[in-house]
Amino acid sequence: PNAVAIASSTGGPTALETIFSGIQGPFKRPLLIVQHMPPVFTQILAKRLAAITGSEFLEAKDGDPVVAGKSYVAPGDHHMLVKVKEGSPIISLNRDPLRNSVRPAADFLFESASEHYKASLLGVVLTGMGEDGAVGSGKLRERGGRVLI
Repeated sequence: PNAVAIASSTGGPTALETIFSGIQGPFKRPLLIVQHMPPVFTQILAKRLAAITGSEFLEAKDGDPVVAGKSYVAPGDHHMLVKVKEGSPIISLNRDPLRNSVRPAADFLFESASEHYKASLLGVVLTGMGEDGAVGSGKLRERGGRVLI
């Protein structure tokens, strides 16, 4: 894959820490993470994952370029999408209505990232409750990407 999109909810921080504690960076591909958390806690999560891996984990900002070697955590209470500006992927944040009763919603990330990366996107759904990520995973698969659940 040229990018990895990860979705997690209840139990997600522990799952993310477990996975990333076994991986030392820098990562060769960009990682895009939606974790259902309120504001402030997503910044703490990004700092924690950076400390565990020695890699760059950032709370995403609107307009950030999506580049290899960086990992982006959707800020609490903001949907994170991948848009294209001048041929390159960037982060787009918004506070559109809740989807699947959550914001950020994994479906928005998976759908938008798969529009750009198509078959070269890997989607990962780790934990949670409810249906967030189901529709986005389907769109990702339709566009040739792979999904691990």
